[in-house]
Amino acid sequence: MRTNTLKQKLKDGKAVFGAMITFPSPPIVEMLGYMGFDWVLIDNEHGSITIDTAEESIRAAELTGVAPIVRPVANRQDVIAPFLDRGAWGVQVPHVNTRAEAEAAVSACKYFPEGQRGIFSRGRPAEYGLRESTPAYAASANANTLVCLMLEEVEAINNIDEIVRVKGIDVLFIGSGDLSQSMGYVGQQTHPEVLAVMEKGVKRIRDAGVVAGVSCPDALVPRFLAMGVQYFHGNVGTFVQNGGGGHELAAIREIGGQLHFDDGRCLGRQVTAVEQRGGEAVFSIVAALRQVGDECGKQRAAQRGELLYECGVGGVFGESFAVTAEQALEFSSEFRLLVGAGGL
Repeated sequence: MRTNTLKQKLKDGKAVFGAMITFPSPPIVEMLGYMGFDWVLIDNEHGSITIDTAEESIRAAELTGVAPIVRPVANRQDVIAPFLDRGAWGVQVPHVNTRAEAEAAVSACKYFPEGQRGIFSRGRPAEYGLRESTPAYAASANANTLVCLMLEEVEAINNIDEIVRVKGIDVLFIGSGDLSQSMGYVGQQTHPEVLAVMEKGVKRIRDAGVVAGVSCPDALVPRFLAMGVQYFHGNVGTFVQNGGGGHELAAIREIGGQLHFDDGRCLGRQVTAVEQRGGEAVFSIVAALRQVGDECGKQRAAQRGELLYECGVGGVFGESFAVTAEQALEFSSEFRLLVGAGGL
């Protein structure tokens, strides 16, 4: 089985960024790899992707080095296993609320002795049985298959202390959309009470030594990075609507060489994150997020409770300034309003 580079990046303490696609399109999946995403979420839960159509998207992801992760429609072995047999590098299982449900998800993904996934060593992930023995393949699959469980209801957040005890979990991902709904704030992902529950959940996940992931608006990514969250994804549909995606990642890559880690703080030197898009200037402090996560690793600024950006925006204001993460988010919003009103 192929080495799962996504699992390795997480193990190294890096932040990883993915894109969710809800329709079968291998060319778009291939593009996502060339655009620099770490992983792609091939979504069987909310879209038209099926077991039969997923395989070509998985191949396209492997071609460009982006890790193919499938979100199955349900937490059942008969739903999960076929995607793994077609080569998915892991699964992101929705609506896991209890320890028993977490154990069932892990068992569906792992071969003996770690689970009860049905053995098949003549398929794609086993290289059709041409290169290694069945025992060797099973051991490799257990080591490389990523298991991400989605905590999407208040019940799940309340049960985190039990869920983290389950062996074999790689990522616990707090889904803010369904969480907000379960709290009575449908679609209000940034509601203060929703964010408070998310932050408490992240802390408990991180304190247990498990990788945390969240879904959140882009403007909140630095906030969660500062808390030690490593696993994020956007949506292909949103990229198309906003004209983003590739531009955002390109800015991140360019900024990468300008950041360094020093004494528990993330310091960005002369970070200019102003883009011209269709005549609209967009300030994106979020463009610094990938390297912030990469450089800080497991010792990231969350340990000091501070995330500091030093931003050189001479092309706009003719000066440099230092801001905390909260100030950066506030400034980003103000800048967007200014641009929208024709202030520049």
